Amino acid sequence: GWPRLFWILMTINGVIMVLFVTGVLTRYVIRPVEAMQRAAARATEGDLSVRLTEEGARELAQLAESFNKMTASVQDQLGRVERQRAELAASRQHLIRSEKLASVGRLAAGVAHEVGNPLQSIVGFTEILLKGGLSEDDQADSLERVRGETQRIHLIIRELLDFARPVEEAMESVDLRSVV
Repeated sequence: GWPRLFWILMTINGVIMVLFVTGVLTRYVIRPVEAMQRAAARATEGDLSVRLTEEGARELAQLAESFNKMTASVQDQLGRVERQRAELAASRQHLIRSEKLASVGRLAAGVAHEVGNPLQSIVGFTEILLKGGLSEDDQADSLERVRGETQRIHLIIRELLDFARPVEEAMESVDLRSVV
């Protein structure tokens, strides 16, 4: 009778108690921890916009709040790093442009010097020829010097054009043993 009914009721009561504790643990502990685990996995994969609900048990709500603050902070820091990277890239491009302009300036000064000297000689010989009073040999000598200086200018310009022209490099087979 009674002892048997007592044990049956105790067993049913125990099963109900286990189901109740399991339900409470699942709802208030296991599900929030699993949600945190999924959120952490998403954050690890780079999705820093993931946020947890800050409800439930006090400790779990505090943990969710800390997680949300951490992902927001990392997101802000990544934004700052990206802005700094963009500023650095812009500064680098500006520096490259400045260096190119400086190089072009040095090149222009060199060309002006290299072309200016022969031109000055040509002007001088031309003035001597225009004043007249030279012997035919001196006139021929002056004209020969004008031609020489003109050819010098022509050579300088041709070398500049050759330098500026892109070089076409042909592919060819090589013996790797000799390269090594």
